Amino acid sequence: MTDTPVIDGAERVTTNLTPIPPTGTVMAWKAWCAA
Repeated sequence: MTDTPVIDGAERVTTNLTPIPPTGTVMAWKAWCAA
């Protein structure tokens, strides 16, 4: 696991992680990546 996921063959840098839902037990994470 790194902070550079590969999307469509290009490395991206994870800039922010947002928990879903924002309060309570986290069910998923939304990853924001630089273009």
